[in-house]
Amino acid sequence: RGAESSAYELTGVVCRNGPLSSREELLFLPAMTREIFDAIRDDISLDGDDHVHVGSASREVLAALPGMTPDVVDSILKLRAAGDLTEESLEAALPLFAREAKDRMRIRSSSILRLRVLVQRGPNDPGFTYEGLAVAGERGIRALGLKPL
Repeated sequence: RGAESSAYELTGVVCRNGPLSSREELLFLPAMTREIFDAIRDDISLDGDDHVHVGSASREVLAALPGMTPDVVDSILKLRAAGDLTEESLEAALPLFAREAKDRMRIRSSSILRLRVLVQRGPNDPGFTYEGLAVAGERGIRALGLKPL
């Protein structure tokens, strides 16, 4: 039930009915504003396994999971800050009403990394910032591409 092709064509956008190729494509949605996008930009991932990595997810992302309360999120963040976040400690931190959230979480890190690179020519140069992805594997880290911000 997204916008129809004709609505997109009015803005000069061709609707391809496929997965997003960049987070910025969300800006083409009729209800998306720059303010909303900027607020959620760092919590959006186009890659992954549909599970939230509890070792790096923001408070807001954890709170959006089913059954999560501010107290449960605080417990998880405390475990993470202390370096005590494990499958067992996560299981113990989740009350019965938040068990559905467990099916949407993962402890293991992804091999896909998001990079943000600042290139400066000297100490007074404001430089250029690039963002991209890399994959960490048995052969080391392989860049998938950088784009200017």
